[in-house]
Amino acid sequence: MRRNKLRLLKVMLSCAIVFFIATPLAPLAFQATSIVAGPNASGWQIEIVDSAGGVYTSLALDGDGYPHISYCHSDDLRYAYQDAYGWHVEIVDSEGSCDDSTSLALDQDGYPHVSYYDDTNNDLKYAYQDTSGWHIETVDSDGRDTSLALDGDGYPHISYHGSDDLKYAYQDAYSWHIETVDSEGDVG
Repeated sequence: MRRNKLRLLKVMLSCAIVFFIATPLAPLAFQATSIVAGPNASGWQIEIVDSAGGVYTSLALDGDGYPHISYCHSDDLRYAYQDAYGWHVEIVDSEGSCDDSTSLALDQDGYPHVSYYDDTNNDLKYAYQDTSGWHIETVDSDGRDTSLALDGDGYPHISYHGSDDLKYAYQDAYSWHIETVDSEGDVG
């Protein structure tokens, strides 16, 4: 089993952000051009995750150390993950235009949750997968530059830039709640 232990470094390379991960058995990295690379005994190993490419990536490792990646391609929100059988790519949302940051978290059961910006509708969206498939919700009518975390009960918490403010949205058993954290100037 692969274990994710060491470090995550961000490196600018030819104007593309590359995420490097060092793990004991299978280090990996994801580049905005949908390429995965990682050092092994003989040097760097490079794999193509999605030949169509992708930008605005977010990376999470599951309990076995396998990478999961959310990203935008063209107007679609996509999700890619690796398992013992290889890479799998899914289109999560093809409505609107995924054209800004994505943020990915895995829940306790290993299911993906993604916050992202829909540029066509100017919406902050939240997508999650469970046993019945993908579910997509609009959280706020304005929200980009998202960052997502799940609490101990699996509820999403999202910080984002909306209406020139730093905002915070969270969900509980009843609904979504939105708070303005800082509204002085253009923050977020």
